[in-house]
Amino acid sequence: MTNAGARHACSVTIRAVSRIDADAIFRDNWFTIEKLARLNLVAEQPGEIRLEAAAET
Repeated sequence: MTNAGARHACSVTIRAVSRIDADAIFRDNWFTIEKLARLNLVAEQPGEIRLEAAAET
């Protein structure tokens, strides 16, 4: 991600029963994950963000 021309790393950890479920959760929630990461990037005191999500069936 970039902010004011500087590049920043971002990592996402997904707990799921299988890799297929983890992939689905990541894809289903990508826009929310990206939005939260960008908001955290510009926050005065960035920190860990938690998003509770489940794979859609």
